[in-house]
Amino acid sequence: MNTQRNKNAGSKDPHRYDDIIGLSRPVSKKHRPMSLEDRAAQFAPFAALTGYTEAVKETEQEYRYDEGVVYDPERGQP
Repeated sequence: MNTQRNKNAGSKDPHRYDDIIGLSRPVSKKHRPMSLEDRAAQFAPFAALTGYTEAVKETEQEYRYDEGVVYDPERGQP
């Protein structure tokens, strides 16, 4: 392990990456490059809880109905 690199790991030295800045990106010999579509899908928004948003909206509408408040989703709050 390079003790000099570890010693400066948290420093504000603007030259701390000079030894690796010109290196090429590593390329795997085992795995093909991922397609752009697959890479993009990793960063696309997702619903961690499937159906959660719909359940919240349904509960909100039921609550507003019980309270006698008319709710128009197009206008937002009554």
